[in-house]
Amino acid sequence: MLEFLDEDAANARTTARAVAESVRTGEPVTLSRSPWVAEAETLWSIDAVDREISTGAPYDAG
Repeated sequence: MLEFLDEDAANARTTARAVAESVRTGEPVTLSRSPWVAEAETLWSIDAVDREISTGAPYDAG
């Protein structure tokens, strides 16, 4: 079980690095299919355009 978790964490770091680099350079990122990657326009994908960009300010529900 620990080997699986170690491999899963390594895959998460690799995916995160690739996405962060893509954001910095503006180049598209291509990765192998995995549970960490979802095709665009699917239920599991995140559409950043539909979400407000976080300012980092605390949320005020008041």
